[in-house]
Amino acid sequence: MRSKHQIFITVPIPSRVPPEIVLAHIQTYTPMLANNNVIMSFKETTPNMELVSRDPFFGTPNSSVRTFSSSERLMLAPGLTRDRSWPVTCLSIPNGIRCRADAKAGVTVRTEWIVRPRQEFGSSPSTTSSPGTLVEEWELYEEVIIEANSLLMPFVARTADEVHRGICQKVVDEVVNKYLAKVLLISWWSQSDWMSLLKVEDNNQSKLKDPSTATHLRLISLVHQ
Repeated sequence: MRSKHQIFITVPIPSRVPPEIVLAHIQTYTPMLANNNVIMSFKETTPNMELVSRDPFFGTPNSSVRTFSSSERLMLAPGLTRDRSWPVTCLSIPNGIRCRADAKAGVTVRTEWIVRPRQEFGSSPSTTSSPGTLVEEWELYEEVIIEANSLLMPFVARTADEVHRGICQKVVDEVVNKYLAKVLLISWWSQSDWMSLLKVEDNNQSKLKDPSTATHLRLISLVHQ
């Protein structure tokens, strides 16, 4: 018999970091794999469009689909581990991403990562509640849906809860550190350096018309280099 388990995780995004920076970061997909402490390595493979098309979880398929083969280390018991590989397929949506991992032993993990205005609820996220009050802050929200054999579920759910809470926090910490490092570096540059960097080259060798706008766009791109 199969059973289902859900996990809800939220991590605040510091106000000094624009939410679009976090969104662009998670939509590269690799931070969710690189910050998973049970994944030893991963590599990109052919996108599994057929899976995306037949699983309603993903919604409408688009060109953002990417599939990875991840090699993970499972802790079966103290001192006892097993290495396994399975596919992870990801798709971008306007405010986040959706991923599906098809693990061994029939374990399927679907995750949705969303960058959204921070919400305050009067009850735990794991319980039914009415929409909270939106505030002038943002957060990274993840919903994990696990399907597995009922006998395996206690172990799978416990491990997934610990792992995914760690991933969410690490992803936010990573993008914050990268963003602030870029901002600090950029602040050292003189205005002439900026104009040289941001100069728009076209057939007429036209000059930059709106430095402030281009600076912001260039800053976003630099964070993800």
